[in-house]
Amino acid sequence: IGLGILLIGLAGGVYLTTENQILKTRAGVSYMPKNVNVYNLGASSAAIFWQTDEAIAGFVQIESSRQQKTTYRDDRDIDAPQPHKLHFVTLTNLTPNTTYSYQIYSGQIIYPDTPATLTTLSPVETLNWNPVVGTIFNTNNRPVDEALIIFELENAQKLATITKTRGNFIIPLSNLRSSDLTKNFPGNNTPYRAKLIIS
Repeated sequence: IGLGILLIGLAGGVYLTTENQILKTRAGVSYMPKNVNVYNLGASSAAIFWQTDEAIAGFVQIESSRQQKTTYRDDRDIDAPQPHKLHFVTLTNLTPNTTYSYQIYSGQIIYPDTPATLTTLSPVETLNWNPVVGTIFNTNNRPVDEALIIFELENAQKLATITKTRGNFIIPLSNLRSSDLTKNFPGNNTPYRAKLIIS
């Protein structure tokens, strides 16, 4: 009888260990950041976007060459990190012409294993342009509270943001740069045709 109980306990332990590993693997795949992009790169700020298959809270940690680490939450997370499938984190108070390393924390996942880098730009003059403001609704006329909005203008830097809980969004254009990121986009009276990509 004792031997039987021992064998049953051993089999149960192996099963639970295997099942736990499978669950961890599934969660790892679901929470793995994908489609990672850097948007809105400027002299003192940048934004990092990524997607996950399942909703999970996430944040970004950056480190400067002086080994100062700073953590940034999703733009929509006011008090505490909240679960999202689309993640949008704006890095602020950065130093111009400086390289930062960064990693995304998605649940128990740290991505990438070796930190990625971004380099801020030189300052440029501020444009006197109004922001792009709008609200996104679905086919049932309900606000879309999680959509990526990309602003495209010929020969200009791509800008992006994410919709808030009521489907609204705002994209400032005051620091819009040329596509090579070296100077302001020409802010004259020429009419421009822009497009918004919603995903």
